[in-house]
Amino acid sequence: SRIWAALEEAGVVGRKDVVRVENGRLLSKEESLLVHDEEHWDRLMDSQELDTEERDILAETFNSIYLNSSSIKCGMLAAGGVLSCVDLVMSGTSRAGLAVVRPPGHHAEPETPHGFCLFNNVGIAAQYAVTQLGLERVLILDWDVHHGNGIQHMFYNDNRVLYMSMHRYDYASFFPQSEDANYDMVGEGAGRGFNVNIPWNGRKMGDSEYLLAFQNIVIPIAYEFQPQLVLVSAGFDAAVGDPLGGYRVTPAMYGYMTHQLSALAEGRVVVALEGGYNLSSISDCATQCARALLGDPLPALLVDQDRVIRDSALQTVRDVIREQRQFWQCLAGQDKVLPLEVDGGEVGDGVELAGLEDQLDQLSLGTSRSVVRSQLVKQLEATGQAKKDSEATVNIAPAATERDHQEHASEDSQETTIAGLTEVPSEDTNSTVDNAIATTPELVILEPRQT
Repeated sequence: SRIWAALEEAGVVGRKDVVRVENGRLLSKEESLLVHDEEHWDRLMDSQELDTEERDILAETFNSIYLNSSSIKCGMLAAGGVLSCVDLVMSGTSRAGLAVVRPPGHHAEPETPHGFCLFNNVGIAAQYAVTQLGLERVLILDWDVHHGNGIQHMFYNDNRVLYMSMHRYDYASFFPQSEDANYDMVGEGAGRGFNVNIPWNGRKMGDSEYLLAFQNIVIPIAYEFQPQLVLVSAGFDAAVGDPLGGYRVTPAMYGYMTHQLSALAEGRVVVALEGGYNLSSISDCATQCARALLGDPLPALLVDQDRVIRDSALQTVRDVIREQRQFWQCLAGQDKVLPLEVDGGEVGDGVELAGLEDQLDQLSLGTSRSVVRSQLVKQLEATGQAKKDSEATVNIAPAATERDHQEHASEDSQETTIAGLTEVPSEDTNSTVDNAIATTPELVILEPRQT
């Protein structure tokens, strides 16, 4: 695929701290039934016996579904591949995961395929993490330009899975064209407050609007929730150049968001592909997400000082905060009325971004893991004998970020997983600390498989 080729060209694939995992795991019926009805499973399985004409007739009964002779198997491989990444991350084999899978999944409903999605890949993975792996708090961030209606409906009454979605809404006129995607849909029963929709109204939203929502809603709520696993429904159809989304989020912004999420859940983040219809854009965006998961330096997040954040975006952020602040203490003081004048000067209708670049400059994107590793190794070498004599604990350099502190706690047991061919790290107990760190994968990447 183009994404896989871009990862190879960027030097992500083939690194010592990256594990390729070949996608050969098929979703089982039991795993599908974690979120889907049995009728849904039976209908898709039976469709494999149909001829072309019969299959086309069946597809017409669904909303935006197209089927060929390999569709169902591809869907089972995609969902199974995301589960493989979750297993590798939660077992400690890898620190984080990137699932390069197709078809996407977040539109698939419990009872029916929907919107190019056959099985709800991330929804299944979240329920699997809760019921099979025993997690109590799973965060799903969906940044696909379309609302993930299927995921929302699967966890609308559940406080163990927090679903947050940033999507184009256009007052319910943008696909999937449902008022369920609005900001006032906050969950029901035990799930009240655990469904957070950030619905954009209008075209050409970009880094400025996404940064506004991400910093003021997504990150504060995520930290208060304290997830044990972060799943990203990573559609890149809001990216610059996508012909369907009409937005202009840059690859740098996707990398930035991924980096910030990696400070949660001790770095246990699995990014799973969803939509995206510009091969060049989705390849660049996926590459920046992979680099962020690896702790690599990221491109600068540039903000146009002359651009004004759209009024509709400001209103969306205000609406979400007002609706959600009853559930999240971190939002309690964020909805304040701003004065029309400051020091005698009138404030315009929009909010200018003149000071936003200065704020971004102050945001630390963290020390790269390679630098942190070298610091740790030097400390271990310098204090190795003292540690043997006194069993003293090695301190991490003060310059390390909070995320780096979390990483060191499990540095010698975790790696990053990329789905492809798995390379087993060295189990030689006589290997040096340097070798142990170097052979511990940071990322597991699920490699796409031809059927």
